[in-house]
Amino acid sequence: MSFSASEFNWHLILIIVSISAVVSYVGDVLGMKIGKKRISLLGLRPRYTSTVITLCTGVGVALLTLVVAAYTSESIRGAMFGQNYLQRQITSLNKDLSERQSQLSEMEIEGMNERLELEALNGELDALKTEKSSLQSAVLALRTETEQLKKGRVIAQQGELLSQTAVDVQSDAVTASVAEEAMEKLIQGAASYLYDKAAANGAPLYSTPMGPIKVTITDDVRRVVESQLSASSGGRRAMRLTAPSNVVEGQVVEGMVSVHESRLIFKKDEVLMAEIVRSDLGQDNTTDVLYSLLKQINRRAVAMGVLPDPMTGNVGNLGSIEFFEIVDKVNESGSSKKVTFLAAEDIYSEGPVSIRIDIEEASE
Repeated sequence: MSFSASEFNWHLILIIVSISAVVSYVGDVLGMKIGKKRISLLGLRPRYTSTVITLCTGVGVALLTLVVAAYTSESIRGAMFGQNYLQRQITSLNKDLSERQSQLSEMEIEGMNERLELEALNGELDALKTEKSSLQSAVLALRTETEQLKKGRVIAQQGELLSQTAVDVQSDAVTASVAEEAMEKLIQGAASYLYDKAAANGAPLYSTPMGPIKVTITDDVRRVVESQLSASSGGRRAMRLTAPSNVVEGQVVEGMVSVHESRLIFKKDEVLMAEIVRSDLGQDNTTDVLYSLLKQINRRAVAMGVLPDPMTGNVGNLGSIEFFEIVDKVNESGSSKKVTFLAAEDIYSEGPVSIRIDIEEASE
């Protein structure tokens, strides 16, 4: 740190120097006179007396300098008499400064936490806005579907199997034409299935009150199916087309296609189940027994790999007329009957499980 000459207290310096010179001069004169007169103080030799007087003069110069400096300068007076007080003040101020810094740090941390909480809240708000938008879209879709339901009858439910087909993959390189041909079969089968359901509800065959039913497969689904067929290692593959949502008369159906491995499960004429049924059970009990046997065949076929219907869980469908004809045959005479269920044809994974039922007299 540098000071300029104008910053010094020249008045004080001149006073101190002048007083020091005067006191020194007086002390020297006294010392000389005492020395010449050989005055003795307190029994001391003159030489020692002169030394004492010189020392007292020096002390007097110092004391007088301090008094004058303290009287004329407030800063020096504070330094001389208030050093401990100033030190305590400095310590107190440093403590206050440390507390203020700690408080400032806490405030900065709290401010940072508030900012982080605010950012988190903003993120949650954005997520809620996105979820709200998704819900609004879903509500709009449901409203659209509701309006469609009001205008026409539902002829197929979401996930319902509309058609299926099988394709033989000779190698891992399936051409686009093979996949396209299989998907066209699926489309035609689904359209026929929906037309028949509409006709069963009173609509003209191959038409509906809301217009013709149109089934399509999107380009994205087509590419996925072709890729799945090409990725296979050869063999038979089953393809299923299901409804992506409830189908209303006159609605365009964008079918969903799934690809499954297909293998031979039951050979033609293979016995699926055989059971002795007593003829004295009565029609109701016989109906229950035969229905239970069909359920067992269904469970066995699913366990062995036959794909069930996504909606009903069944792998086949025996007409009610044919079923009750069998019930009547079992009850024709008083003898028990052996009822044998056989595969009507080769049955693959995609099904359906077509059965033939043979009834003969049970051997006693």
